[in-house]
Amino acid sequence: MEVVKIKRQNWNKQWEENFCPVEIGSKCRIRESFHEPDASYDIEIVIDLKMSFGTVNHETTSLMIEAQLQTDHSGMDVLDCGCGTGILTIFAKMPGSKNVT
Repeated sequence: MEVVKIKRQNWNKQWEENFCPVEIGSKCRIRESFHEPDASYDIEIVIDLKMSFGTVNHETTSLMIEAQLQTDHSGMDVLDCGCGTGILTIFAKMPGSKNVT
């Protein structure tokens, strides 16, 4: 075992600065506000992550978006439980859900 003392730094800021946009299929892209927009995606979500859960780097979040890409949301009522950043709620509202909570 080795103990190494490292300089104090803001690890969350480091993580945020190295966050790359996440692409789900060819239809959806999730990015930070400092990334350039990409009009080639049907849905582009801009979210400032900070210390949030729901960054799409977690498999359950990206799998839920993949499933929602296959769903016609027109007129649907949607409930997002345990929403973290609210990214699934934001996504559900974009394709035309009637009510999203």
